[in-house]
Amino acid sequence: MWLKALPKNNKKCVCKVCNTEILCGKSELLKHAESKKHLKNMSAVNSSSRISSFFSTNNTPKHQNAVKSAEIRLSIFFAEHNVATHTIYHLMPLLKDIFPDSKVCQDIQLGRTKCTEIIKNIVGNYETNLLVKDLRDTSFSVLVDETTDISAKKSMCVLVRYTKQFKVVTQLLELVQLNAADCSAVELYNFLKNCFNKHEIPIANIVGVASDGANVMVGKNNSLFSHLKSEVPDIILMRCICHSSALVAGCAELPSSVENLIRSISTYISGSAKRCAILQEIQEFMQLETTKILNLSTTRWLSRHACIVRILDNWEAIKHFFTLAVFEDKLKSAEDILNKMQDMRSKAYLLFLKYALNFLNSFNALFQPRKVLIHNLFDSSEKLLKQICSNFLKPEVYAANRNLSEINVKHPNNFEQLQNINLGIECQEFIRNMPQTEKNYILKMCLQFYITVAAQIQSRLPLNNMFFRNLQFLDPEVAFNFNNRTKFNVDIKEVAKMYPNHINLTQLSVEWQNLPNAFNEFEILDFKNMAIEEMWLKIIDSKNFNDEYLFPNLKQIINIVLSLPHFNAEAERIFSLVTDIKSKKRNRIDDDFINPNLTSTSKNTQMKTKLHSLGLVCDKQGISDGSVAAIASSVLKDVKIITTEGSSKIDENKVARERNKFRNTPKKEF
Repeated sequence: MWLKALPKNNKKCVCKVCNTEILCGKSELLKHAESKKHLKNMSAVNSSSRISSFFSTNNTPKHQNAVKSAEIRLSIFFAEHNVATHTIYHLMPLLKDIFPDSKVCQDIQLGRTKCTEIIKNIVGNYETNLLVKDLRDTSFSVLVDETTDISAKKSMCVLVRYTKQFKVVTQLLELVQLNAADCSAVELYNFLKNCFNKHEIPIANIVGVASDGANVMVGKNNSLFSHLKSEVPDIILMRCICHSSALVAGCAELPSSVENLIRSISTYISGSAKRCAILQEIQEFMQLETTKILNLSTTRWLSRHACIVRILDNWEAIKHFFTLAVFEDKLKSAEDILNKMQDMRSKAYLLFLKYALNFLNSFNALFQPRKVLIHNLFDSSEKLLKQICSNFLKPEVYAANRNLSEINVKHPNNFEQLQNINLGIECQEFIRNMPQTEKNYILKMCLQFYITVAAQIQSRLPLNNMFFRNLQFLDPEVAFNFNNRTKFNVDIKEVAKMYPNHINLTQLSVEWQNLPNAFNEFEILDFKNMAIEEMWLKIIDSKNFNDEYLFPNLKQIINIVLSLPHFNAEAERIFSLVTDIKSKKRNRIDDDFINPNLTSTSKNTQMKTKLHSLGLVCDKQGISDGSVAAIASSVLKDVKIITTEGSSKIDENKVARERNKFRNTPKKEF
């Protein structure tokens, strides 16, 4: 605006360009605006430069950091969302064209090579160094597992679990590339040890090892764990409870015809769109929910339950489908399936499995969450065995005061009478009117299933391990109640004895005895409403009036115990991410590039990623100063060709070549 108010005169105003007083009437203002003098002065003003334009803001530290921050965040976007880096040659010109008024956007110099280096140096090295710094000074557990990717390369996932800032953190340290020609226990141990030596992490800080139960990993005599224990005697082996429960289900005995029936039904129907559509029409006619038949996995035995439930829910519809298929298709496979479905035993077995497998599925689901559940492991294992035993053993055999791990589940004298074996309400109602010989045959087969499952539970779950029994001290109902400590026979000293080099047992006993009296009833009530890890990490952080920790030895044992994992599913999640990153179209991706990508895409509850844990995500408002400093010192310095003045021309030439290639490609005629 070229007008301004005239002080002490509301009827006049001043033209700032001409320095002339004008009446405030509309006609007077328009007349002045069209005058030659005003137009000449306005032209002179518009052609002159502002003083601020003589001072460039593009070279200020604030602007440079904003550009670097944008480059980091764009690179993080490519890693976090698994986008191919060659697309950056199209993205950057597009962004600069969309935001021509953004100085930050116009000054971004980011190509494929530079983006890759940022991912490697920022996402890989910088954030991993923060993790390594933590591990050098704290106790932690290791979660290990092997995999083979799409390019037939073997690797070992090394995750660590430790406590940090009132949280339990499970984080990827490295995906170690293995020699596929020799994956013996000694070689695996050497690879693991080299991984820790490379990062200068003391191997003595390891307090636990978790694995899926493979012999090469956790075998008694010659395994990765046995070699590690020979060097670090205090470590504890944690078999993945989810893998163990799945193996229990996998070892259960039933006629092979049952599994073959489930597999045959899913293979016959799911392999054809026409057959799926016919089944859907039958479901709609019978007013059933239109659901697909699930495929039975060959290794995930707990998936049997979901497949069985789906087949039983659609039993009559499937039966009608195969009756129609036998008449129309005249295939031997359809006829065989129909004959099996018409056999009363088949449905009886499926109804029994629906009941029995539910116990194992519920147990497995209980330990799927990432929160701390290790203190429930012993009690839940006992409950599972009792649930199974209650279906076929006499009540006095599995009484509350008995050691369940010592029960002979295979001795006939401990069995209920055959007709009293519990097969579940649905199965028992189904076989009620069957001939007695048929009924007895089914009961004997189901009894064998129960015997096998109970024996496997005794063998694979920690029922006779006093270490896991004593971990119940983590439960607030035990920790703050002297009576419950006696009732559950929990002794924290037995846990601490596993780590004599870390804890003073005498001082720990005093702190454990004083714990219930250190807090009032309202504080204890608040503790009971917290998550286990949050509760204990707040307790051990308590101080007295002299600013001294109240429970220094309890703090040591809590940090150790909370770092012990109850499952190894995090490694499986990492392998799923490897499959996403190293796909069929990207099967030649550099191994050095996989680790940083996993860093930015692997997620868990407490710390979604190394980036997420520090606020370094692509949609976050700010990037830490440390990251900007890192890119300035490590990336921009090393990748000189990309930071030179001609780098943008190189990128533009690449874009031009790709565009010309696309334009010159002959178009298909339709």
